[in-house]
Amino acid sequence: MVSIDRIPATPARVRRALGGIGTDFVPYVGAIASVDLGAFDMTTTGLITAGNLDVDTLNLNANVISDSTGTISFADENLTTTGKGTFGTDELVERIEAVGLKEIVNHRKLILPQLGAVGVAAHQVKKRSGFSVIYGPIYARDIIAFLDAGSKATEQMRQVRFTFYDRLILTPVEFVMGIKYFLWFALAMLVLSGLSRQWYSPELIIKTGLRSFANLLIAFFAGAVAGPVLLPWLPGRSFSLKGMVAGLILAGLVILAGLSGGGIETAGWILVFASVGSFGTMNFTGASTFTSLSGVKREMRVAVPLQLVAIVIGVGLWIAARFV
Repeated sequence: MVSIDRIPATPARVRRALGGIGTDFVPYVGAIASVDLGAFDMTTTGLITAGNLDVDTLNLNANVISDSTGTISFADENLTTTGKGTFGTDELVERIEAVGLKEIVNHRKLILPQLGAVGVAAHQVKKRSGFSVIYGPIYARDIIAFLDAGSKATEQMRQVRFTFYDRLILTPVEFVMGIKYFLWFALAMLVLSGLSRQWYSPELIIKTGLRSFANLLIAFFAGAVAGPVLLPWLPGRSFSLKGMVAGLILAGLVILAGLSGGGIETAGWILVFASVGSFGTMNFTGASTFTSLSGVKREMRVAVPLQLVAIVIGVGLWIAARFV
């Protein structure tokens, strides 16, 4: 959200005009990493409010869909952004008042992303702030054409795309969010790998523990990366099922590579891969463009108990293999 006047700017004037929202505000459509104004450089992951800024000097990295990394879109006389959960009528009006937008710009129009419409009541914004709301295109790359067409969006501008590349650039987010849990789990298995009929052997940590650590990393990769990237080609409708298939495929590769151990341990790894893969890909529902909250909740009620059972039995078999 922000309208920008086309008045030549200096770094000092830009600093005075810039404002921000805390880390609890996470925008999600379009993307900006930096604003380059010659000697003045700014990096942000939140909402920027700015005025007295010549937008021809902005370097925009657009066309990113993410509910966790955040995005902002710039164009001609406008900066638009939308948020997850916190971007609504009240937040919009508060930011307009907080930065004194009426004194910064000489017009009363705001361009908001189309997907921000669900949280913003345009008539309330007009009544409370005096600014009219125009819902722009979904992607930042289309906003110049949108303005050139008299603030009219084409059918293509209104469509959300979720291509292989779109999914791929989101997988690091899922990976980083889950890696902290994975590391604790992997550490526990690394320690337990020393168990044997002779009670405990540090040598087994090297022999079995590192192999188990690698297998867990592959299972995590199946759910956090392989499942989301291969989403359209994996069988099934639910993300949890697709992730389970991805996990089983990678489990098969691990078995063929001779990294699964004996029969009991191999059975355990199959269940672990299926569970971790299923859970990891199911988490990707929050980053997708076509899932609904009710559908995700319904899927989780069925999938999560099965995932828990599979991981418990799988780890149990893996531990039992230490004593066989």
